[in-house]
Amino acid sequence: RVVDTLYNGKLGSWLAIRIGKNHKEVERGIIPNKNRAEQLASVQYTLPKTAGGDRADFWRFRGLRSSKRNLRKSREDLSAQPVQTKFPAYERVVLREAGFLRPVTIFGPIADVAREKLAREEPDIYQIAKSEPRDAGTDHRSSGIIRLHTIKQIIDQDKHALLDVTPNAVDRLNYAQWYPIVVFLNPDSKQGVKTMRMRLCPESRKSARKLYERSHKLRKNNHHLFTTTINLNS
Repeated sequence: RVVDTLYNGKLGSWLAIRIGKNHKEVERGIIPNKNRAEQLASVQYTLPKTAGGDRADFWRFRGLRSSKRNLRKSREDLSAQPVQTKFPAYERVVLREAGFLRPVTIFGPIADVAREKLAREEPDIYQIAKSEPRDAGTDHRSSGIIRLHTIKQIIDQDKHALLDVTPNAVDRLNYAQWYPIVVFLNPDSKQGVKTMRMRLCPESRKSARKLYERSHKLRKNNHHLFTTTINLNS
């Protein structure tokens, strides 16, 4: 919340308050005013690509496309990257009712288990949105995408669509005004992840260490997307 648009009697900065849960003040700080923020955003989006930037990422992920295992690894690596959607520098916050059952995205080391459990035990409320190949003729084993019409079909049935997507996809869904509910399952430790997965899905061969590290990166880079966080106790 902006409380002073002429901070210290000078143009260029605003005094703002960060509001937390229950509308309580979390901290105060100085932010650039709208014009300055738009200038900074414009510079950020037009910076030249560096040798270690998108081009390097392209070749790194291209090299991961040689096998089904590596395709999965590529997608999992992408899920921990910071999101960079080109939103406006500032937008006025308006409280709105969604008017529909919002999609649900679950992040964390047992997200796959949680999705399957919800869909299995509450089929009248939740349904997993299935992915489709990116292009016609694509190998069915390759990673696909969840299309908007698939989500809409589930919503039209008065159900929550359960999405297995990356943080970038969540950001784009927010931009498209689908406003997904994002639940982050916060692990307590690597051993805790291993214990939970052995109990909940003993047939799984996913690495507890990698799942824990990926969750740590998600919390660090994308916590602003989370609707709520549930602390896991093994």
